[in-house]
Amino acid sequence: MTVIAWDGKTLAADKQATEGGIRQVTTKILLVDKGKFKGHLLAGAGASSQANMLMAWFAQGADPNCFPKYQDTDDLSAQLLVITPDKMILRYDFNPIPIQFHDTMYALGSGREVALGAMAMGASAVRAVEIASDLCHGCGMGVDSITFKKRKK
Repeated sequence: MTVIAWDGKTLAADKQATEGGIRQVTTKILLVDKGKFKGHLLAGAGASSQANMLMAWFAQGADPNCFPKYQDTDDLSAQLLVITPDKMILRYDFNPIPIQFHDTMYALGSGREVALGAMAMGASAVRAVEIASDLCHGCGMGVDSITFKKRKK
């Protein structure tokens, strides 16, 4: 269970992972710092190990032939949210072809409706994750965030 929020500047995610009813702390977002996709922001939702596999797949070049095979089944699926340096919103689900969203804000995971509502009322992505964490039992344990820095011209 997860909440990930993008407000057009900042990508934020809760830190809660649940395993066998036990809540644990994890990190669900990543800034790609090298390679073909340097500067892209990534966030994973769903089964933690599968989300991490999707993030690693993308950070290592997103070769369609190496797309994680587990994504073929519903019971072990995850979603990958990608924010490009140009602030394009892409989501990968069951195949290596992304869905592009043309929104200025976006949310993903079990707390997405609460996060979207909070951002629609003016909350930042970080505050939206905090609010969703207060209201949704599957989210919590803190917030990680990454904010795009202004580009030098």
